[in-house]
Amino acid sequence: MDEGFKEIPDVIALQEAPGWWWCPTDWNALRDYAALDRLISNIRTETGVLYRIAYLVATYEGGGEGGCGINGGTATGGCKMWGGLAMLYNPNRLRNATGEAQDPQTSHDDLLRMGVHFRRSLPCCNTEDGHAAVCGLVDGPNQTDKCGRPTGGGLAWVSTYYEPAKSVTDIPVAFARFEFRPSPGRYVHLYNVHIHNQEASRMRANELIQAMEQRFGQTRLFPPVVLGDFNGGEEQFDDFDVAGWLSIDGILIGKRDKFPSAFNVSWRREDAQALPPGAVCNEGAPPILSVLWSDHCAIMTSFQWLNPRPAPGPSGPELTLTVFPVQTNGIRLSVRVNARDRATGVKKDGTVVIHGASGKTGVIVEYLPCKEQNIRVPCTGTVTVEHYPTATFEVGVDPYPSPLH
Repeated sequence: MDEGFKEIPDVIALQEAPGWWWCPTDWNALRDYAALDRLISNIRTETGVLYRIAYLVATYEGGGEGGCGINGGTATGGCKMWGGLAMLYNPNRLRNATGEAQDPQTSHDDLLRMGVHFRRSLPCCNTEDGHAAVCGLVDGPNQTDKCGRPTGGGLAWVSTYYEPAKSVTDIPVAFARFEFRPSPGRYVHLYNVHIHNQEASRMRANELIQAMEQRFGQTRLFPPVVLGDFNGGEEQFDDFDVAGWLSIDGILIGKRDKFPSAFNVSWRREDAQALPPGAVCNEGAPPILSVLWSDHCAIMTSFQWLNPRPAPGPSGPELTLTVFPVQTNGIRLSVRVNARDRATGVKKDGTVVIHGASGKTGVIVEYLPCKEQNIRVPCTGTVTVEHYPTATFEVGVDPYPSPLH
């Protein structure tokens, strides 16, 4: 791994990701998933991680006058290009749960469906010779669009609208939810955006956020993340804070009071302008076709969640406990527990015992993480107050030191 990279991303959100290009002068100008295949291959060479493709949801654009130029207007006989939003993820750290929904699906090439819907990705049919294995990296359940044989469906929730300036149906936002393997049952919510028409596309993005958080918000690990190409600032995303920004690209995290979640979260920028060998970040310059290239420089942000929100824990018949996990280092964790008489609300002093450590109520007690098969599991503790039955509490799974990148 290149010395410039200290962390391996758990997710990689892509905008303007090529799916396939077809031109009259070259029917195989860009085969299905060829660009993602090469990107994944190079990342694996540098990191040892084989990323999977959660989705590649795309729309059609025409351009050029028969060749493969992409700057010409839509014209009969010109190129047909399918591409859009894509998300890669590290399967060692995340499990894609998006496809578990049983909602009706919309095909990859439906250009009439508007608003929020459950959409299939581009089919993986006509790959480069010797590169059919890329199709096995597209998540299921399977679909049979385009070539009539099973290929990964790559399901994602999207919200679409018609863009009159380009005469196309646009997909400005795609949503996927991933179970974080070190914290089973808790999910990371990611919204991949490419904002074009500022008003319409931002409205569609917020529409999708509202719909998905109402439906799935009870199981999110921390507030939702919106990331991608905003073609401007973070306007109209008033319920989010900026966690990373460079030019017109950004990473936003939902405000805690707007998106109550299991864990508190902090973040820090990680990118430091580091690039893998052979890659070029040259915003605004012509592409260099012989190397990995992007006209936007990448942003990397690390999210760290440490402290479940203070909430009443399971209590005895006469005591109510409030549990406050407290950030410490990566070796020992800590907790502060308050006890009150359930009937009167009067604070009571007692002894706290958790995973081999003991202390007093209202005072921080350090303890070793509870583990089972190298996965942290909830720690159960007790509080004993004179003349009261012993009360129990539980500190939720604390995935530290495994932040999301």
